[in-house]
Amino acid sequence: MSDPKERRRYCRIDDGVIFRYRPLTLKDIPEDIEQLDVSPTSRFTLTSMFAATSHQMKPLLQSIQQQSLEIAEYLQMLDRKLGLVARAFLMQEINVHEEPPSQVNLSAGGIGFYADTPLAAGALLEIEIILLPSYTGIRAYGKVAYRRHDPGGQPGLAYRLGVEFIKIRDQDRDLIARHIEEKGGESQDAFPDDSEVEVENT
Repeated sequence: MSDPKERRRYCRIDDGVIFRYRPLTLKDIPEDIEQLDVSPTSRFTLTSMFAATSHQMKPLLQSIQQQSLEIAEYLQMLDRKLGLVARAFLMQEINVHEEPPSQVNLSAGGIGFYADTPLAAGALLEIEIILLPSYTGIRAYGKVAYRRHDPGGQPGLAYRLGVEFIKIRDQDRDLIARHIEEKGGESQDAFPDDSEVEVENT
Protein backbone atom coordinates (compact mmCIF):
# COMPACT_ATOMS: atom_id res chain seq x y z
CA MET A 1 0.00 0.00 0.00
CA SER A 2 1.32 3.43 -0.89
CA ASP A 3 1.87 6.05 1.76
CA PRO A 4 -0.19 9.27 1.83
CA LYS A 5 2.50 11.34 0.10
CA GLU A 6 2.61 8.85 -2.79
CA ARG A 7 -1.19 8.86 -3.15
CA ARG A 8 -1.31 12.62 -3.69
CA ARG A 9 0.73 12.39 -6.89
CA TYR A 10 -2.26 11.07 -8.82
CA CYS A 11 -4.53 13.28 -10.89
CA ARG A 12 -8.24 12.82 -10.46
CA ILE A 13 -11.41 13.71 -12.30
CA ASP A 14 -15.18 13.71 -11.83
CA ASP A 15 -16.33 11.15 -14.35
CA GLY A 16 -19.23 8.98 -15.45
CA VAL A 17 -18.39 5.28 -15.42
CA ILE A 18 -20.28 2.00 -15.17
CA PHE A 19 -19.40 0.96 -11.68
CA ARG A 20 -20.21 -1.73 -9.14
CA TYR A 21 -18.66 -3.06 -5.97
CA ARG A 22 -19.11 -5.75 -3.37
CA PRO A 23 -17.73 -6.16 0.15
CA LEU A 24 -15.34 -9.03 0.75
CA THR A 25 -12.79 -10.34 3.21
CA LEU A 26 -9.01 -10.37 3.01
CA LYS A 27 -8.93 -14.04 2.01
CA ASP A 28 -11.11 -13.24 -1.04
CA ILE A 29 -8.47 -10.91 -2.51
CA PRO A 30 -6.14 -12.74 -4.94
CA GLU A 31 -2.53 -12.87 -3.88
CA ASP A 32 -1.27 -12.32 -7.43
CA ILE A 33 -3.28 -9.51 -9.02
CA GLU A 34 -1.44 -10.04 -12.32
CA GLN A 35 -3.22 -13.40 -12.73
CA LEU A 36 -6.63 -11.83 -13.37
CA ASP A 37 -6.43 -12.60 -17.09
CA VAL A 38 -6.13 -16.34 -16.48
CA SER A 39 -8.84 -16.53 -13.82
CA PRO A 40 -12.34 -17.93 -14.53
CA THR A 41 -13.72 -14.35 -14.50
CA SER A 42 -11.11 -12.98 -16.89
CA ARG A 43 -13.64 -12.02 -19.58
CA PHE A 44 -14.37 -8.79 -17.71
CA THR A 45 -10.71 -7.73 -17.82
CA LEU A 46 -9.99 -8.72 -21.44
CA THR A 47 -10.71 -5.19 -22.64
CA SER A 48 -8.13 -3.68 -20.31
CA MET A 49 -5.58 -6.31 -21.35
CA PHE A 50 -6.11 -5.48 -25.04
CA ALA A 51 -6.05 -1.74 -24.36
CA ALA A 52 -2.72 -2.06 -22.54
CA THR A 53 -1.30 -4.24 -25.33
CA SER A 54 -2.45 -1.78 -27.99
CA HIS A 55 -0.71 1.04 -26.17
CA GLN A 56 2.51 -0.99 -25.99
CA MET A 57 2.27 -1.73 -29.73
CA LYS A 58 2.14 1.92 -30.81
CA PRO A 59 5.92 2.49 -31.17
CA LEU A 60 6.27 -0.78 -33.11
CA LEU A 61 3.37 0.12 -35.40
CA GLN A 62 4.91 3.51 -36.11
CA SER A 63 8.14 1.79 -37.08
CA ILE A 64 6.29 -0.69 -39.32
CA GLN A 65 4.31 2.14 -40.89
CA GLN A 66 7.53 3.73 -42.11
CA GLN A 67 8.38 0.52 -43.95
CA SER A 68 4.96 -0.65 -45.13
CA LEU A 69 1.68 1.24 -44.82
CA GLU A 70 -0.28 -1.84 -45.90
CA ILE A 71 1.11 -4.05 -43.12
CA ALA A 72 0.61 -1.30 -40.54
CA GLU A 73 -3.01 -0.80 -41.62
CA TYR A 74 -3.62 -4.55 -41.50
CA LEU A 75 -2.25 -4.77 -37.96
CA GLN A 76 -4.35 -1.80 -36.88
CA MET A 77 -7.48 -3.46 -38.31
CA LEU A 78 -6.60 -6.69 -36.53
CA ASP A 79 -6.11 -4.79 -33.29
CA ARG A 80 -9.51 -3.13 -33.63
CA LYS A 81 -11.13 -6.48 -34.39
CA LEU A 82 -9.64 -8.07 -31.27
CA GLY A 83 -10.80 -5.07 -29.27
CA LEU A 84 -14.37 -5.61 -30.48
CA VAL A 85 -14.19 -9.28 -29.49
CA ALA A 86 -12.99 -8.29 -26.01
CA ARG A 87 -15.84 -5.79 -25.73
CA ALA A 88 -18.34 -8.48 -26.70
CA PHE A 89 -17.05 -10.65 -23.85
CA LEU A 90 -17.42 -7.68 -21.51
CA MET A 91 -21.04 -7.22 -22.57
CA GLN A 92 -21.69 -10.84 -21.58
CA GLU A 93 -20.38 -10.14 -18.09
CA ILE A 94 -22.41 -7.01 -17.43
CA ASN A 95 -25.58 -5.60 -19.03
CA VAL A 96 -24.52 -2.03 -19.70
CA HIS A 97 -28.06 -1.06 -20.70
CA GLU A 98 -29.35 -1.95 -17.24
CA GLU A 99 -26.48 -0.26 -15.39
CA PRO A 100 -26.35 3.43 -16.33
CA PRO A 101 -23.16 5.42 -15.66
CA SER A 102 -22.50 6.51 -12.10
CA GLN A 103 -20.85 9.79 -11.20
CA VAL A 104 -17.58 9.13 -9.38
CA ASN A 105 -14.36 10.90 -8.55
CA LEU A 106 -11.65 8.77 -10.12
CA SER A 107 -7.88 8.62 -9.82
CA ALA A 108 -5.24 5.98 -10.47
CA GLY A 109 -4.97 5.67 -6.70
CA GLY A 110 -8.63 5.23 -5.80
CA ILE A 111 -12.25 6.17 -6.33
CA GLY A 112 -14.81 8.32 -4.53
CA PHE A 113 -18.54 7.68 -4.89
CA TYR A 114 -21.92 7.98 -3.21
CA ALA A 115 -23.68 4.94 -1.74
CA ASP A 116 -27.08 4.24 -0.20
CA THR A 117 -25.66 2.16 2.66
CA PRO A 118 -22.74 2.99 4.94
CA LEU A 119 -19.50 1.03 4.89
CA ALA A 120 -17.07 1.25 7.76
CA ALA A 121 -13.66 2.78 7.26
CA GLY A 122 -11.26 -0.07 6.55
CA ALA A 123 -13.88 -2.26 4.81
CA LEU A 124 -12.50 -4.21 1.85
CA LEU A 125 -14.19 -4.12 -1.56
CA GLU A 126 -13.95 -5.70 -4.97
CA ILE A 127 -14.46 -2.90 -7.50
CA GLU A 128 -15.41 -3.21 -11.17
CA ILE A 129 -15.14 -0.13 -13.35
CA ILE A 130 -15.98 0.27 -17.03
CA LEU A 131 -14.33 3.37 -18.45
CA LEU A 132 -16.38 5.26 -21.04
CA PRO A 133 -16.57 5.64 -23.97
CA SER A 134 -13.89 2.98 -24.52
CA TYR A 135 -15.77 0.32 -22.50
CA THR A 136 -12.57 -0.78 -20.84
CA GLY A 137 -13.24 -3.11 -17.90
CA ILE A 138 -11.00 -2.83 -14.85
CA ARG A 139 -11.19 -4.92 -11.70
CA ALA A 140 -9.41 -3.71 -8.57
CA TYR A 141 -9.49 -4.26 -4.81
CA GLY A 142 -9.73 -1.42 -2.37
CA LYS A 143 -10.14 -0.32 1.22
CA VAL A 144 -12.59 2.31 2.42
CA ALA A 145 -10.41 5.24 3.43
CA TYR A 146 -13.26 7.40 4.69
CA ARG A 147 -17.04 7.57 4.98
CA ARG A 148 -19.01 10.77 5.29
CA HIS A 149 -22.74 11.31 5.76
CA ASP A 150 -23.70 13.61 2.88
CA PRO A 151 -27.43 13.30 2.10
CA GLY A 152 -27.34 16.27 -0.27
CA GLY A 153 -24.65 14.82 -2.54
CA GLN A 154 -26.72 12.65 -4.88
CA PRO A 155 -30.45 11.83 -4.72
CA GLY A 156 -31.12 8.66 -2.71
CA LEU A 157 -27.45 8.18 -1.82
CA ALA A 158 -26.68 9.47 1.64
CA TYR A 159 -23.06 8.44 2.08
CA ARG A 160 -19.88 9.64 0.42
CA LEU A 161 -17.14 6.99 0.35
CA GLY A 162 -13.48 7.26 -0.56
CA VAL A 163 -11.79 3.99 -1.51
CA GLU A 164 -8.06 3.50 -1.93
CA PHE A 165 -6.92 0.84 -4.39
CA ILE A 166 -4.80 -1.64 -2.45
CA LYS A 167 -4.48 -4.16 -5.29
CA ILE A 168 -4.64 -3.18 -8.94
CA ARG A 169 -2.56 -4.26 -11.89
CA ASP A 170 0.07 -1.78 -13.02
CA GLN A 171 -1.36 -1.81 -16.54
CA ASP A 172 -4.83 -0.97 -15.21
CA ARG A 173 -3.47 1.87 -13.08
CA ASP A 174 -1.76 3.21 -16.21
CA LEU A 175 -5.01 2.88 -18.19
CA ILE A 176 -6.87 4.94 -15.59
CA ALA A 177 -4.10 7.55 -15.57
CA ARG A 178 -4.22 7.88 -19.39
CA HIS A 179 -8.02 8.00 -19.33
CA ILE A 180 -7.90 10.87 -16.83
CA GLU A 181 -5.19 12.68 -18.78
CA GLU A 182 -7.26 12.46 -21.97
CA LYS A 183 -10.23 13.95 -20.11
CA GLY A 184 -8.16 16.75 -18.64
CA GLY A 185 -7.90 15.60 -15.04
CA GLU A 186 -6.42 17.98 -12.50
CA SER A 187 -3.62 17.14 -10.08
CA GLN A 188 -5.25 17.07 -6.64
CA ASP A 189 -5.02 15.00 -3.49
CA ALA A 190 -6.26 11.48 -4.17
CA PHE A 191 -7.96 11.55 -0.75
CA PRO A 192 -8.76 14.37 1.64
CA ASP A 193 -6.75 14.63 4.84
CA ASP A 194 -8.38 13.07 7.90
CA SER A 195 -8.81 16.56 9.32
CA GLU A 196 -11.08 17.46 6.36
CA VAL A 197 -13.32 14.39 6.56
CA GLU A 198 -15.89 13.32 9.07
CA VAL A 199 -15.22 9.61 9.51
CA GLU A 200 -18.08 7.65 11.04
CA ASN A 201 -17.26 4.45 12.90
CA THR A 202 -20.76 3.21 13.63
